[in-house]
Amino acid sequence: MIIQYLYLLSVVIIAVLFPIYVIFIGYTTKRKLLEGSTTRMRIYIETIIIQLVFCLLIFFSIYMNKDSIDIIGLTFFKCPLWVFVLIFACSLGILIINKIKVKYTDNAKLESSFKDVIYLMPSNDKEYKWAIITSLFVGLCEGIIFRGFL
Repeated sequence: MIIQYLYLLSVVIIAVLFPIYVIFIGYTTKRKLLEGSTTRMRIYIETIIIQLVFCLLIFFSIYMNKDSIDIIGLTFFKCPLWVFVLIFACSLGILIINKIKVKYTDNAKLESSFKDVIYLMPSNDKEYKWAIITSLFVGLCEGIIFRGFL
């Protein structure tokens, strides 16, 4: 009986509760970043973890309901070659990102265009690399969550 409600629970958590959480925590996070009491790295890692938990919740729901991952559009996982290509491409991307030397531009140039989110912009090599990894990971997870599941 409970298994039947996993999809509903997933939708409520992802589509209702999480946006409410983001609204409440967003201003606090911005204040902490501007005060320097938390780091951008922490925000990047938390973002990855939250997205991963949502995807795992979706996959757990699919598994428990004995459905196929085809219902969220992941038909390519049935082909081992595509899975290998995906893993290889991700591994290669991580290696390349670790070898990149970053040239920074003056934040004043960016500030006028991105004044609402400038506090999230990376300020050193390590933050820059984590920002790229976060962007790629969140893009993949949001594709699964919003285009596939919701």
